[in-house]
Formats: sequence, C-alpha cells, structure tokens
Amino acid sequence: MYYTKHLITLILIFFSCVSFGQRQINWYRITNDSTALDYNPYSTATNATVIKMGYYNINPKTGVQHRHIGNGVWVIDSLFKGSSSVKDTVVISNKDTVYFFTKDTIVITSKDTVIISNKDTVYISAQGVAGTSVVYSPEQYGAIRANQTFAQSNIIQDTINARYPGMGFTTSDYVDWAAWQMAVKQATVNGGTVQARGGIYYVGSKSIVIEKYAKFFQIDGSYAKLISTGTAPIFSRPSPTDNGDANTMVDLRCTFRNLVLKGTSSQIGIDIGPSYGAYYQNILGETLGECIHIRFGLRTTLDNCFATNCNVGWVADRGNWTGSSNSNSQSNHTTFRSCRYFGSGDAAFKIIAASGCVVEDCIIEGFQVRVGIDFDGQSSTVVKDFTVFNTHFECTNGATEAFIKVRMANGIVTIDKVFGQYAAILADIGATIGYITADISHVSYWVLKNGKAFNNAGNVGWILEYNENTLQTQTPSTTVPTWFSGTAVSQCGGQGCGANRFYFIPVPR
Repeated sequence: MYYTKHLITLILIFFSCVSFGQRQINWYRITNDSTALDYNPYSTATNATVIKMGYYNINPKTGVQHRHIGNGVWVIDSLFKGSSSVKDTVVISNKDTVYFFTKDTIVITSKDTVIISNKDTVYISAQGVAGTSVVYSPEQYGAIRANQTFAQSNIIQDTINARYPGMGFTTSDYVDWAAWQMAVKQATVNGGTVQARGGIYYVGSKSIVIEKYAKFFQIDGSYAKLISTGTAPIFSRPSPTDNGDANTMVDLRCTFRNLVLKGTSSQIGIDIGPSYGAYYQNILGETLGECIHIRFGLRTTLDNCFATNCNVGWVADRGNWTGSSNSNSQSNHTTFRSCRYFGSGDAAFKIIAASGCVVEDCIIEGFQVRVGIDFDGQSSTVVKDFTVFNTHFECTNGATEAFIKVRMANGIVTIDKVFGQYAAILADIGATIGYITADISHVSYWVLKNGKAFNNAGNVGWILEYNENTLQTQTPSTTVPTWFSGTAVSQCGGQGCGANRFYFIPVPR
C-alpha cells in the first residue's frame, strides 16, 4: 500500500453498465488530510456521459472513510464491504499500521493468505478476537503520545464519534486520554488486559475510569508514563452509593503493573475503591498527593512500588461512602512489600482502620517526613494487629513525629529488623481504649533523637528484645526509661506486670 503526504487519487473499482451510452462509476481517493474533501477529478462539461455515483475519502492515518452524497456533504461509510473471499491475499508492507476499531468486522476465510511484514502493527478490537485472552492497547484506539487534544491534532468530531462510538468524547479531550479510556473500558467491561507500549502519554485533566462493576482485568503499561494535569485520580472508579453497593463492587479482582504516574500535589494516582486481592506491581508515582489510595481493598498487595516527591506514598483505608464505618469496609491484610518512598512529605505509608497489615522490606528516604509509617486504628474494636519487618528509615532530617506511629484500641504491634540511619523517634505507640503489646526486636542500628527512641502515648506494654546499638544496656532498669518520652515506663518484674512497663532481653554476648 503506497500513499504520500499529499493527495493521491486512485481508481480502485469500476462499476460499468451500458445505458444510452452512459457509464456509472464510483471514485475513491486516499489522502493524509484529516478532513473529508469534496474533490472531483472529472468535470461534467467534458465528461457528460459519466454519471458520478459517489466519491469515497479514505484517511490512512485514522482509517476513517467517508462517502460523498452530494452538495458537498460527506457521511461515514466503508469502502470495503463484505468479507475477504477464498484465496484472497492481503499484504501489509513494511512499517504499515492498520487499525481495526470497535465495530469493524474482519473475516478471513480458510484459504486466505495474510502476510504481515517486519515491524508492522495490526490491532484488532474485541469483536474481532476469539478466545479468553483479550488484549487491548491505547494504540489500538489512536494514542499519539503527544500533548495534544483532538482539536490540536486536527481530528474532527465526526471522526471522534466513529472511532469511539457512544463514549461522548469531544474535540477538547486529549487524544491519549481518550485512547486509554477506550482501552480500559473494553478491558473492564469484557475482561482482559490493557497492554501499553511504553513511552509517554498525556492524559490531560480527566480521570481514566474503571467500570463500576468490573470483575476481572489487568493493566500492564510496559513502564508507560502517564502525565496528568488534573485533580481527579489518574485511574478512578465510580464510588459506591452505600455500603451494600460496596459489597457488590468488592468482587473486583484486578492487577496494575509497570506504570509511571506523574501528576499534581492534590491528586491521587490510583483510587478504584472496593476490591479483593488487587495487586499493584512496579507502579511509580511522581509529584502526586498520594500514589495509591486503597479503600475497602481486602488482601491488597503492593509490590516494588515507588513514590517520588509525593506527599503520601500509599494509603490503606476504610470506605468513605454512606453506611461505611471503621469495622465494615476495611482494607484488612494489605501488604506493602519492597516499596520505596523518597521525598519530603507527610508520610510514606498510612494505614487507617485496617487490621493485619504488613510493611516489609521497604525503604523510606529523602529529606524529612512527619511520620514514616502512620497507623491509625480509629479506635475500631476489630483492628487488632500490625507488623513492620525489615524496613529502613533514612530521611536525612528524620521525622517530626516518629518513624512509626501507632494509635489503636488494643492489640499487638510487631516491629522486627528495622534500621535507622538518622536521628528520629523509632516508635510512638498508644492505646486509645484498651491495652497494646508492642514487640520491638532485632533493631540492628538506631540513632536516638535528643536521647529518645520511643514515645509511650499510654497503656502500652513494651517488649524490647535482641536489639543492637544504641538500644543495648547492661543496666535496663535505669537506662531504658531514659529512652522514652511521654508516659513514664518501668521495668516489668514478671508475668502480668501491666501497662506502661517494659520487658528487656539483651543480645547474648
């Protein structure tokens, strides 16, 4: 298939009949122009015997086809009707790109030959794909990876309507956003995968919306970078009308991986509401208010995610809709694994009214934060435990409050194998109703802040075991209390010694 940047008029098909010496013909043209042009290669004066039945305008850049119906009026109509016949041969030459949009029908019979040469890209929409493994791409729906609206790309409303039927996109929308939204809609309605090709996409200020009652889908960006200028989440989902609706929406099982999300300081990268077993892998957030906000996300996993210069890295939260509470819409058993926060913000991790959550193998670094890990049980009587394991705190100016801050009604806090390179309070823990047991062990190194490592906010029993410098002493009864601010602690003399006591086990020497 050849075409140049300028108009090329091709006579593709002649339909002839003999009637009073006249011929009836259709003329077809291919042009790179994005608009339908009224071009007539014959003049009526010199070709009086020609009855011109119609002219077709084909834009190879968009695939959109128009038919002239007279008086300068063009309508969207396909030049190629029907299916390819037996023994047809379709040849796509080097570097051609063929787009088949959502309503196209492509039929290739048993003896047809389709030859696709090196570096060609052929996308076929969901209605042209059989089987359970369905892949959608922003490029399939016209992504250009440029900071342009349809209007700036000279794409008219008729073309938009044809390319994205029923979506309601306008010329003021960004092309890349529309392409992503169309691909995501297909995947979240039909099930399947959105597979991007990497590079940079400009999505403007609108959110890419997940279908409210989606069940199964995944998005793999191939480390595509989506740049947003809005305040709405880059990926979002309609909010539940009430908690009953949320319990229907929580059936969602989804995966996001290999994406870079760059936005504004008042924006969330991903906020899709209720889910069960959602998995986020290799999601990089830049300059966002929050990278990922989980709401009623049961057993969610975040793996190898990065937040750079974000106010908050990641949040595991309860629902915020009508009928939700601190005990019926929680993000219980969320795991943050091998994640890295870098910046000067409020917190790297925030866990709100969620039990059984774990932060493991993570690094918090940068200049300074209020809190590295902020756990707020909201006095829920069903929030019982929290774990931090093998996590480093390396902000050069420490934390204004603490590396780990916990407020919980009652339960168990486990902090194991943490490391602090700069001065900070290691743990600020307090019970809001009952009694908390805080087990802090295997701290390999910590720098005290003004001589303090802990803040006892009240009703906590502290177990300090097998910790290294500077949490080692030969005189625990007198030295350990000096490591605490807040409510004073004293050494436990035996079992059941009560709150605001500590139990110290040194490293064997």
